[in-house]
Amino acid sequence: MVDRNLNCNNLKLLNDKNNFNYEWFEGYKYNKEKFKENKFGENLSKEKQRKETLIILKHFHKACEKKKVKMYISHGTLLGAYRHKGFIPWDDDIDTTIFKEYINEIHSEEFAKLLPKHIKIMKGYLPCHKDTYKNYCTIKKFDMRKKINNHDFSICKNINNGVYIDIFHLNTIEQKGKVYYDLTSRASPSTMIEEKTKNAMEPFQKIEFEGHFFNAPNNTMKLLCTLYNKSINIEGQLNENIYILNNDANNGFAPNKNLVKGDLYLDNNMEVNLL
Repeated sequence: MVDRNLNCNNLKLLNDKNNFNYEWFEGYKYNKEKFKENKFGENLSKEKQRKETLIILKHFHKACEKKKVKMYISHGTLLGAYRHKGFIPWDDDIDTTIFKEYINEIHSEEFAKLLPKHIKIMKGYLPCHKDTYKNYCTIKKFDMRKKINNHDFSICKNINNGVYIDIFHLNTIEQKGKVYYDLTSRASPSTMIEEKTKNAMEPFQKIEFEGHFFNAPNNTMKLLCTLYNKSINIEGQLNENIYILNNDANNGFAPNKNLVKGDLYLDNNMEVNLL
């Protein structure tokens, strides 16, 4: 997974050593739980959540392989696989992405037959009322008066206990005859990629995650640098062998913040430009 064309000056982010300490700041529980509330609505420990989401991922990945659905582990899960060969130490959920042309396939009856009866693919939606998604939703001309105005997201859920994994769609932004792809549907320099970068995802490679192997993009380093170079998000910035999370963690997702050559960004007319 070597990529010689990286726009990344924070390669320490991709360090794959596992013997680091962790420092926790305001906004995160000191006992190293990422969220104060339980994501899945039940009193499940982090270890139990990880076990349950991994089971779902294995079933979903296997079904995608059988139906030749182009799916890969993504976001913090991909970073965890690359850096730790498993979950990021404070993480407890799983992210995947499918190419958008397979959305109908994973929601089909034929696909459902490949999953256990208690595991279902369900339609989700992007919360356009949140600032992080407003630019994308505006470009896509979703009705911002409605809370649920799109189905540009899916989940794979265990209906017995409410645990699920995220299924991002590799959604597109089409302008002036060009197609751009958005890794997280935020229309941000940290999420938008050109068609050549999307095409370079293939052929998929296998990457280890918690002792199992799943699909990963061929240009994994490029995508991780795009997503996390400007923002440590909740994934941790390495500083003198300590991963630090702080209150400014998501500032890198702000539009047009700290642009570098090769970034895609939105101008004042909501048009995509290349720096």
